[in-house]
Amino acid sequence: MHLGFLSLVVIAAACAVAVQYGMKLLVDGMAGGPAAREEVWNALALFIGLIAAENILWRLSGWMGCRTIVAAGVDIRVHVFDHLSGHSQRFFGQHLTGALGSRLTGLAGAFGAVTSTLSWSVAPPITDFIGAMVIFSTVDWRMAVALAVVVAFLAVGLILFAVRGRPLHRQYAEQGAYVNGELVDTVSNSWTVKIFSARARERARLGAKFGVEADAQRKSWMYVEKTRVLHDIFLTLMSGAMLTWAVYEWTRGTISPGDVVVVSALTFRILHGSRDLTLALAGLTEHFGFITDTLQVIGQPHEVADKVSARVIADARGGIEFQNVSFGYADGRRVFDNLSLKIPAGQR
Repeated sequence: MHLGFLSLVVIAAACAVAVQYGMKLLVDGMAGGPAAREEVWNALALFIGLIAAENILWRLSGWMGCRTIVAAGVDIRVHVFDHLSGHSQRFFGQHLTGALGSRLTGLAGAFGAVTSTLSWSVAPPITDFIGAMVIFSTVDWRMAVALAVVVAFLAVGLILFAVRGRPLHRQYAEQGAYVNGELVDTVSNSWTVKIFSARARERARLGAKFGVEADAQRKSWMYVEKTRVLHDIFLTLMSGAMLTWAVYEWTRGTISPGDVVVVSALTFRILHGSRDLTLALAGLTEHFGFITDTLQVIGQPHEVADKVSARVIADARGGIEFQNVSFGYADGRRVFDNLSLKIPAGQR
C-alpha cells in the first residue's frame, strides 16, 4: 500500500509537468494561424485530459494516503505504549505523566506529518525537476544545464542553512512537550490546587513556562522565515534571468512562442517547488527533532527487564497461603510476627 500511494503521487506530479508541455503545443498551434486548426484542437484535448488525469490521481493519492498514514499512526501508538508500559515505576517517578502522554500522542502526529511532507511536499518537486529537465532539453540544452546547476546550488545551500537551525527546532519540541505535560498534570490535580489556594501561584508558574516555550517557538519560526527570504531573492533573480534568456532566443528565431511559455511556466514551477522542498525539509527537521527527543525519553532500555529465556508464569488456579511469616527492618524494628493468611483460589 505504501508503494502504491507513493506511485500515485509521482504519476500525478508527472501529469502536472506534462500539462505545461500541453500548453506549449496549444500556444504553438494557435501561433500557426487557421491552417493549424487541427493541431490546436488536438493540443487542447491533450491539455484537458492531462488536467483531468492529474486531479484524479491527486484525489486517489489522498484517499490511499489517509488510510496508510492513519493506520501507521495507530500501530506506532500501540507499539510505543507497549514499550512505555514496560518501564519501571522509578521511570514514571522521574517523568511527568502528562508529558509522557503528550509525547506518545505527539509521536504519531509527527510521524504522520513526516510521511505527508515526504509524499506531498518532497516527491512532487523532485518529479517536477526531472520532468522539467526533459522538456528544457528539447528547447535548449543550455537552459536545462543552467537551471539544473542553479537549483542544485540553491537546494544544497538552503538545506545546509536549514540544518543549522535544527537545535532551535529541537529546543522548541522539548519545551512544547514539557509545557504540555505541566499543563496536563496541573489540570488533573486541579482539586489539590483549589484546596491549597494555589490558583494564582499556578497561573504565574504556568505563565512563565508558556513564555519560555513561546520564546523557543519564536526563534524556530524566525529561522524558517530567514530561509524563505534567501530563497525569494534567488527566485527573483533566476526567474528574471531565465525569462529574459527565453525572450532573447525568441527574438533570434531559435525558439517558438510556446517554448517561451513553457520555459517561464516551468521555471516558476521549479523554483517555487525548490522553495517548497527546502521549507519542507526544514519542517522535517522540526518533526525529526520531536521524534528524536521523544524516543530518547520513552525508547530508552527498560531498567528492569525479563531475560529472553524467561518463562511466563503459568496460572494454575492455586491458592496462596502464608504460614507464620515475620517481617522487620534491618535496624531491628518489627512490622509483624507469625502472620498466617490463606487466600483461596479465585479470590482477590
